[in-house]
Amino acid sequence: MPKYELIVVGAGTSALNYLYALLKTEGPKKYSIAEAEKAFGQGKVPASVMEKLSGSFPKSILVIGESDLWERAGTFNPGYKVGQTSDHVRTPDSSVAVGRDSAFRPVSEYNSEMRKLRENVEKGVQDIGGSINFLRSQVTKISEAGDGYSVKAQASPVAYTCSKVIVASGAGPTSLPDPLKLENIGHKELLKFKRAYEELIGGTEYLYSFAPKGKQVVVYGGAPTSAWVVARAKQHNCKILWVARSGWGGANPAGRNKEVIEWATKNKVTRQTDIASVDVITPPVLGEARIHVNFSDGTDCTVHQLIYATGADPLGKGGPGQILESKLRDKLLPRYDPNYRFSPTDDVPVAWATENETCWVVGAPVFRALGKLGATGDAALKSFQDRYRKISAIMGEAGTPEEGVAVVTASIKSTTGFTQTGANFNWNTADLLELRAFLTRTYGNALSDNERADLAQKIVAKRSEKGLYPVQFPRDAFVKVIQDYGRLRNQNLPDPFSADIKKFSGQYDWLAANSGKRT
Repeated sequence: MPKYELIVVGAGTSALNYLYALLKTEGPKKYSIAEAEKAFGQGKVPASVMEKLSGSFPKSILVIGESDLWERAGTFNPGYKVGQTSDHVRTPDSSVAVGRDSAFRPVSEYNSEMRKLRENVEKGVQDIGGSINFLRSQVTKISEAGDGYSVKAQASPVAYTCSKVIVASGAGPTSLPDPLKLENIGHKELLKFKRAYEELIGGTEYLYSFAPKGKQVVVYGGAPTSAWVVARAKQHNCKILWVARSGWGGANPAGRNKEVIEWATKNKVTRQTDIASVDVITPPVLGEARIHVNFSDGTDCTVHQLIYATGADPLGKGGPGQILESKLRDKLLPRYDPNYRFSPTDDVPVAWATENETCWVVGAPVFRALGKLGATGDAALKSFQDRYRKISAIMGEAGTPEEGVAVVTASIKSTTGFTQTGANFNWNTADLLELRAFLTRTYGNALSDNERADLAQKIVAKRSEKGLYPVQFPRDAFVKVIQDYGRLRNQNLPDPFSADIKKFSGQYDWLAANSGKRT
């Protein structure tokens, strides 16, 4: 059987972010190796030193996954926008200037960036003498095998084996509400006569599948995905009824789906009720609508499509919890942020892993706990998710949702130990550790360690003020927090992005070296 050092399950945002971060943290330290060779001489660096500097990045990698949600959404809906700015939906190697604009990012633009990220990951692995292969397929089972793992994929009759496996796939298929489960549908036998489109379909699946035009549809759910579904159905000139049991507040985080909700309200296509039952009828004319929906308020309708946007099910077919063999899933434990990036006091879960750290679950699948902590609403799961939400909380309203790109990227950085560096600093998503590092690089010894920690928390507090920055934390607001903090301490801290900032920090570095470190 094929043997790899590492198999990554998933080929989208979570997987590529993980591989990029791992390259940065566990790849060879080329600068340090060059410095060591200067000190010891070419070819004379002690083996123990060279081993440490050469890193521990795996030399043979297989990535198994189908196209990313955003890639498929872009294929079927080219005009689709992600609902966040390029500051929150971006790759870690993005060259797009932070704060460039406050408009929602086109999915086509993000997909282009993702293709570039994959190219950079492939090149990075090859540059250090490793190999990486991509297999477009769905993983059906991951199980323990000897001292490693066996990974079965639909595209291969033979299982792949590896020493370490990373599950970095999606959160899972859309959760199926009870009235829509096959055993509860009246005259379900009629569904065996298939149509050109899915008559009962999850919201996420609808976004990246073929969607018929001009049909009658019911959209069920009050989460953000339901608003995206309504937008697409509207784009396809469908007659829409949007049903939610608890209203539409959850569909509009930070006002990002305001236009869709206002349109739905104005055109009276919303109804606050629940689905009581579903029947399949024989329509009077072949091809007409046949999904009959009965609602809890006593009303009913017959539609071509019933689209349910009710959250992800990690234990659904192909979901991260379902593909893990049960005894392996039972061994996974929550892993917490080791550097207090998201809270100065609380333990925040960022991943799941076995005790020996050879099987990890990272990125989008983490939030729903792989089905290990019960169903939605169960106390253990709710407690876990409340702590996980602290990741998005430090970014404010603009950072949600919990399975979105910004949160996925942040949790993976914590898991791998990667931190953003360079001139294009993203103050919109920077965690507490990154903010402290930025303040150190920028202001040198003008601020003490305690002051940098305090200022980082004040930046997060301002960025997270409810209703103040629902889409983006402007650069001017970021700079103002820093300069106001300095003024309270009788310090004139310049704009960190100004041309003379290096001269300023250099002065303090000189003073620190010549008159003792500030305390």
